[in-house]
Amino acid sequence: MVSSSSKLIGFVPTLEALPLVAELSAEPGWRMLPNPSYGRVIRQMLAGQFCSGLVPFEVFLIEILSRPALIDRWCVPIVMAAAPVELVMSQRMMKQIQPGDQSRSGSSIKSVVIGIESRNSLTRHQFIAWQRSHQILATVKPVFKMLPMELMEKAMQAETIDGFLVPTPWGIALESGSDGRMVTEFKSGKLSQQLVLCCHRNVVEAAPETWITLPGRIGRQRHMQIECPPARDRAIKAMTALGRPHCDESALVTAAERYLESMVKTDFIPEAAWLSKQIDKLARLIPSVARFNGLDKLADSLAFVQLRSDNPVTLPGRSSILDC
Repeated sequence: MVSSSSKLIGFVPTLEALPLVAELSAEPGWRMLPNPSYGRVIRQMLAGQFCSGLVPFEVFLIEILSRPALIDRWCVPIVMAAAPVELVMSQRMMKQIQPGDQSRSGSSIKSVVIGIESRNSLTRHQFIAWQRSHQILATVKPVFKMLPMELMEKAMQAETIDGFLVPTPWGIALESGSDGRMVTEFKSGKLSQQLVLCCHRNVVEAAPETWITLPGRIGRQRHMQIECPPARDRAIKAMTALGRPHCDESALVTAAERYLESMVKTDFIPEAAWLSKQIDKLARLIPSVARFNGLDKLADSLAFVQLRSDNPVTLPGRSSILDC
């Protein structure tokens, strides 16, 4: 079990992690450690090396909570606004699926191989939904290959995959450095992921006010990064300086300019009812979730039960870490 003094948070360097990195960098003792994949974050959480991880909810649910002995050890103190997922296809595949050329048809494409970060990610379902709406690919067999984000470009150059799905800014960065092209009409839609910061329960309970105030503090950081480009650029430099893997700074700036305003949603502490609704949604999409034992009690075990309406907490003033 991770001790309450272990303040290590694993994350994949993506746009959604930016305000969290900026906020927690100001707090003594906290360390944000970049990882090449959500799978690596999960493995280090299971090994007790991280007290917390920033991962899609479905990945956390399947990779950790499928182990009954671990269910009561974890909670979800915050849900954060997720960045868009980007679809990049190889130039070779893009030429085959372009509409308007009658000499090409979907029947000549037997399968399409797509790189995804986790076999349990909703990105698999996002691609299938997009594929079915694309006339040339509608009946083509999708094949998914699991790869860490930093290997997607090499796999496409080696023609072992036809494209990949990654959270921004990895799509932007890999498009500029390879023969890939962004599929601009791809949208996550109703299958968009819910990003959660999942933590060891004893770490959260040791300092509940830290977690109670975190959504408001992250929200202020996000607004600062929109309203103050120098603050945004300092946050980006802080994130890319944390270690490997790091995403290209220019790609992060492009992603921030393109998506940050659309990500201004309320980061929140989820109640059991919200968690239950999301678990039910995932159980309809992912068969392994539906087979969980004790599914009806899972939401209650994950909720941050210290939050009470009769125990209000006043949020602190704006953090000065990135003030212009």
